[in-house]
Amino acid sequence: MKHDSQTRPPRQPSTPSSTRLALLGALLAAGCAGPARSVPTPIPTDPAMSTARPAVPTYTFVSVSTAKPGKLDALAALASRPGERMDAAIEGVIARQVGVDRERNTVIVWVTLDRKETLYDYLATDQGKSDHGEDEDMTAIIETFEMYDLTPYSTRL
Repeated sequence: MKHDSQTRPPRQPSTPSSTRLALLGALLAAGCAGPARSVPTPIPTDPAMSTARPAVPTYTFVSVSTAKPGKLDALAALASRPGERMDAAIEGVIARQVGVDRERNTVIVWVTLDRKETLYDYLATDQGKSDHGEDEDMTAIIETFEMYDLTPYSTRL
């Protein structure tokens, strides 16, 4: 039998299954489907593209620290101060959080900013150095420390 548009019967519209309807309902509720929405501004990957502050965050600082025995609360307080001080001192901080994982004896800090330069320009100032605790001895509190400079890939703030 020949299978072309002249011999093939017209395609019947399919009825969505209950699974498809449930998925579509979930997507609509989450705002992922439905009427056209504005397209988000792409995150610039080349710093030379613009010197203006971007509408979306382009940088996130993350640190993961473990505390010396019995020092977890002191580490959480210590880790909170720089972000709080920076948030009060400069524009460009979009979001920040200090989280504690007691089971792992770990404190995680993340600060999302408009640009990486916002953080590093601030840390180069005397106030930034002081607010960050550059002169404080933290060895009695911190066991391990890892830092990450991240470029947001997917975000919702």
